Amino acid sequence: MRAALLAALCLAACVPLTAKQGPPVGKFVFAGPTSGESGKRTVRWAYGFEYSIDPNTVTRVALSCGDLLGTAVVATEAEVLPKDGGTAFWYGPELLLRREAVPWLFEGGTTSQICQGVFSREGEPDSVERIPVTFTRTTKIDLIRDLEDAADLTRSRRRESEEEP
Repeated sequence: MRAALLAALCLAACVPLTAKQGPPVGKFVFAGPTSGESGKRTVRWAYGFEYSIDPNTVTRVALSCGDLLGTAVVATEAEVLPKDGGTAFWYGPELLLRREAVPWLFEGGTTSQICQGVFSREGEPDSVERIPVTFTRTTKIDLIRDLEDAADLTRSRRRESEEEP
């Protein structure tokens, strides 16, 4: 009897208390690395999101993918709105495409995380939307190659536009 009571107390103490969560606000359509715009070999995290509610009611969006560097983004005011009424896109900072800046991308093996967005609305509890992401070793190798090619192409196009009269 005493063991059962102790087990019940431990179970009750181990159950996490969670705050009330708001209703769903939409869904992620994309979460992952993309090339930067600087023309250097960079990478930045991008999120694509389709709202199922009026996006004008959203005051703040905080995004992240676990402990992956460069994935934390906070959008406020006009930044939370989709462009042209479609999908909203948010981007993390540009990081150099190097092992020191994005170690997970250069590590062997598979990297998996749960990306989440916390959506704040006036007078409502925060809503949390999640999307899992997984990158296999092969996917990472291909991604690095694609990011390098994108940077080289951007540099080449900039040079061509500078040379035109």
